[in-house]
Amino acid sequence: MTGLPLLDLMHAPPVRMPVDPSGQVLQEEPDEVLLLPHRRMAWPEARIALHLDRVRDLWMWSVSFATQSRGHSYRVGAKWGKFAVTRADALHWARTELLGYLNTGSDTPATRRIRIWAEALS
Repeated sequence: MTGLPLLDLMHAPPVRMPVDPSGQVLQEEPDEVLLLPHRRMAWPEARIALHLDRVRDLWMWSVSFATQSRGHSYRVGAKWGKFAVTRADALHWARTELLGYLNTGSDTPATRRIRIWAEALS
């Protein structure tokens, strides 16, 4: 049996809906974008986008990151089936997702910077 991290208990569980391969992603700017600027490049090292789906009255999120050896990115949208009841819950689950991606690869200075940034968000 695996235990839940303590912070997970303080947030409502994410609302998961099936992924819709032909579903929509947000075409306009999301309600909120949190960025970790890249020190030398034009794009950010990490990005979390939060947006309120006004039809469902649920928050959606997306995460993106780029390091020297790998990256991951997708646009926020109902297509992915990732929803949360509150903005704080959406941010928590976005951070959890981002940290999960970072914990599966090699530990580099870039992944450490992103991890520190993500853990400091609230």
